[in-house]
Amino acid sequence: MEQLVPQVDFVTYLTSRETLLDLFLYLQHHPDVMRRIQAEVDQVIGERMPQIEDRNALPYTEAVFLETLRHSSFFPLGAPHECRRDVILQNYSLPRGSLVFANYWVAHRDPEVFEDPQHFRPERFLDDKGHVISAAHPTRHLLSFGVGKRSCPGENFARSRVFLYVTTLLQQFDILPPVKHPLLPLRRDSWKSGLVLQLKPYHCVLRRRH
Repeated sequence: MEQLVPQVDFVTYLTSRETLLDLFLYLQHHPDVMRRIQAEVDQVIGERMPQIEDRNALPYTEAVFLETLRHSSFFPLGAPHECRRDVILQNYSLPRGSLVFANYWVAHRDPEVFEDPQHFRPERFLDDKGHVISAAHPTRHLLSFGVGKRSCPGENFARSRVFLYVTTLLQQFDILPPVKHPLLPLRRDSWKSGLVLQLKPYHCVLRRRH
């Protein structure tokens, strides 16, 4: 199958932006998660500027990123692929030229893969020793960036960018629910439909930690 990529730079920007917006909203709903990220940042990085090389030393922060991608599934159908030849897949016939979409939204909520899939639990991506589980682990079936040789070419860039934004911001600030506005709920209708689901505008409070 051949992947049909619509303007990679724009999609990378949009998905990176959405990851940050989603993650910051999840932190408002789960302040305990924010505190654990901050504790990890304080212990490993301290007061110096976060660097890309710190990613491997912050497993809980990485797990929060992975769980945000899984739970929000803001790129619900991924990029379309075109069959370059006739294909038979589990008794289904896909003629050459057919467009195929993978339903990431459903796959990321499969209870046979993800226990209690409707709940936001970053710990699902950590092993008993607190390390991030490998990509080959049976409960690491994330499709957010696609798979194989046609996976998203902007994955490393997007993940590095999100890591630096999150750690730098939480090193200095608490992200808290708004005081004069309602907290945007974690419901499907809080996202606008589209190729990339986009959160509706929301308010939050930034409070300096130091």
